[in-house]
Amino acid sequence: MADADGTAKYFPKENFSNVCIATVDVIYPSSACTLLFNPALLRAQLQPVLDYARMSRWPWPFAPHDLGTYPARYRKTTHEFAEKWIGLASKADHYKLAFDQAGTWNQKYNLVWDKLLGLNLFPPEVARKEVACSKTRLNAYGLPLDNRKDYTKLDWAVWTATLADSPADFEALVAPAYQFANDSPSPVPLTDWYDTKSGKQQAFQARSVVGGLFIKMLADPVLWKRYAVRAVTAAAPNQNVAVREPSQKSDTIDVKSPREVR
Repeated sequence: MADADGTAKYFPKENFSNVCIATVDVIYPSSACTLLFNPALLRAQLQPVLDYARMSRWPWPFAPHDLGTYPARYRKTTHEFAEKWIGLASKADHYKLAFDQAGTWNQKYNLVWDKLLGLNLFPPEVARKEVACSKTRLNAYGLPLDNRKDYTKLDWAVWTATLADSPADFEALVAPAYQFANDSPSPVPLTDWYDTKSGKQQAFQARSVVGGLFIKMLADPVLWKRYAVRAVTAAAPNQNVAVREPSQKSDTIDVKSPREVR
């Protein structure tokens, strides 16, 4: 839909789990798809969330589930928090789920944005250690979400795999999930929550969060530029389009990388 001034507004529906619109934790994983194919759609999803968060009707210091925003932090503080997390969570071959529980582990899927956006808050060895450990914890149909259960989230599993530096490691982590999609005994539209041993659906189906599966394409400069150019060309067909690096200047319309969008 369009606002009074013509600004695009996009309110995604949270299928299956409930009927919320503009759910923050649905917009977040599906952003891998919208960033790749048409960043304008992501902006149209986020704008209503940000507008609502500024209204007096939401006086609380935290974000609501279905409309809200994340508080900004200074870079110095984020570096300090990252270093503190590394110190508290570090174990011999992985990083713990709970600081005070030695036997815990989990997927570090959110770490992928440190890589994609070039934030460099965490040293590369953090992701490398997690990828190496994750390869040892695979079940027949993928990597469990954490040590507590055998189920996983399909979108998060692909985000975790995207942390890998080598194609071989990425394939090793993704192949079981691909096999799940072929073998699952649950006859439903693609579920994002399933058991990694049986391949059976736990819950959820036909949700837009599966847009998160496209995140690997954001990590490939050739692919994201190809689709970004298409999106900009469609929006401004009579304009010249150029894909540039941050240091280059041009009079044409720029197609920015995920790092530049932030």
